[in-house]
Amino acid sequence: MLKIFVSLLAALLFIVLVIIQLWLQATNSLLLISNFVYWLILFAWIALIKLYKFESGLLMAIAFALILTSLILAIIGLPSIGETIIRISFIGWLVGIVQALLEYRKEHG
Repeated sequence: MLKIFVSLLAALLFIVLVIIQLWLQATNSLLLISNFVYWLILFAWIALIKLYKFESGLLMAIAFALILTSLILAIIGLPSIGETIIRISFIGWLVGIVQALLEYRKEHG
């Protein structure tokens, strides 16, 4: 039941982002949809933690792999894609650090 709810919530957020993008284009606004996408990615990281009971070590490993991927892309001449991936990995690091602190508090609290 929780997986269905999370999937529906993700689909709803995607639809909202598309509507916001269309509205921003129609009004010639200077806002960027990418800022909203990074918030969506943050909520997706948190949803994955809750849904699949990931540990902080796994999240840190995924974030580290993303950083290495972004560095390789920057070296081979794709800095814009590498920058986007490194932003996503920093979100993963932040979520992983907060989760590690919560795990530590739960064990030693």
